[in-house]
Amino acid sequence: MLLYARPGNVDRLVGFSYWVRSHRPPVGFAGPADVWHRHLGLCFDPSGRFEGESLIDQSDCPGDWLNGSDLWMLHAWIVPGAPNPWGLFAPVNANLCRQDAHQVSACGARF
Repeated sequence: MLLYARPGNVDRLVGFSYWVRSHRPPVGFAGPADVWHRHLGLCFDPSGRFEGESLIDQSDCPGDWLNGSDLWMLHAWIVPGAPNPWGLFAPVNANLCRQDAHQVSACGARF
């Protein structure tokens, strides 16, 4: 999955994600840096663009809604010029987040 930010209304690649369906976190790569996580209640508009997360039920979503309880993600912030001070595999990129960010939707990345 490709992750984009939209600084100045221009889509810019900032990273990518692995997305694995499993009831427990995937084994991942060698070393402790890759910590898999989940986003619960993901909403995508009819074109497939990410709309938001933590929605209570799918009636709140105008497109496709995923519970997310068995979908594990690992983001990789490897794009030159878009580093993440929270780490290569952090769940969100601090450089993309608003000050009040508590959800991935407030952090500027789009799936």
